Amino acid sequence: MTQGNTVFTVGVPDAYGQLPDTAALFGDLRRQARYHFVTHGSARSSAVAPRQLLDALSDPVEVVAHHYVARGSDAYVATLEGAVLLVTQDLVDSHGYPRLSIVVAGTKQDRVDALQAEIETLTPEPEVIEPDTNDVRLTFWSGTPTPRFDTRPVTCPTWNDIVGNYPAATRSTLAELVAATPDADGPKLVLLHGPPGVGKTTAIRALAREWSPWAATSVIVDPEEFLGSGLRYMREVVGESGTASSTRWHVVVLEDADDMVAASSRSTPSSPLVRLLNVTDGLLGQGTKLLVILTTNTDRAALHPAVTRPGRCLAAVAFTPFNRTEARHWLDQHGHRESPPTATTLADLFALTRGEALTPGHYRPGTYL
Repeated sequence: MTQGNTVFTVGVPDAYGQLPDTAALFGDLRRQARYHFVTHGSARSSAVAPRQLLDALSDPVEVVAHHYVARGSDAYVATLEGAVLLVTQDLVDSHGYPRLSIVVAGTKQDRVDALQAEIETLTPEPEVIEPDTNDVRLTFWSGTPTPRFDTRPVTCPTWNDIVGNYPAATRSTLAELVAATPDADGPKLVLLHGPPGVGKTTAIRALAREWSPWAATSVIVDPEEFLGSGLRYMREVVGESGTASSTRWHVVVLEDADDMVAASSRSTPSSPLVRLLNVTDGLLGQGTKLLVILTTNTDRAALHPAVTRPGRCLAAVAFTPFNRTEARHWLDQHGHRESPPTATTLADLFALTRGEALTPGHYRPGTYL
């Protein structure tokens, strides 16, 4: 495309008609234009969709390309008098608003300055409506057929709401984790292990709530795909994590990852285990504000030693059933006088409060607590 005496070449679509990723598109315009400005990751500009912004500009705009970019976002390349615009709608910010990334490239400073001022006027900061105080916005990622995400509010308890739902040893370790301050150059793996029904998922929701002032939480719905497929999925998710200079962290949750971290897991370069270690303790994760919470129903002794070795984890929390004394106290606190079995999970205790009979030695598969 030609503007004045300058020819801009912005991105080359691949065999599927997709442009390169956003960073590459930005780079194209930055290298070719004498003047430019960039607005990236701004909640202010998220109230307006890319096409709405282009249509609202005072000068006529010609859209010369509209392509799907990674993470399900849209990229528009448009020309107008004396300038080229690249507008991309991307991931959500901490309030759940889609981000709007804008590049204006031009050959005259005053033209770019005028466009910048107009765009700032057309993209006012959205009103932040605080959700229910029990809600935290979580992002749910899926890698099939391409990396996609959905963000929605999830009811999350505070740590004080659930502190009584864990035996003393688990409660003590969890309290330290809730209050932890991670280091961008320190351990980035949090291991939660224990049988089903002991409250691992509830603890994750509480961590998301307690950490929400300084971290956004993503849940990987297909951990096997995330760690076991090509690197694109992992790069998309990890790429949303801030660098050491960022103010916010990114917490990534991988639930039920038993097969990937078992002692029998292979440790070949492309194995899920090695990729997990690369992103939490290798070069891929160095200098990023990324934490990975991994849950498993497997006892720690049966996990791969590469995961459990000293210094690997920010925290390793063992979730155990209540002993009989602790279970009786829990039931007393909830107004019930049943005589619990010797070892009782949290799921069992809630079942007893509903009048359900328990079979000794059983557990409740699929009971997420």
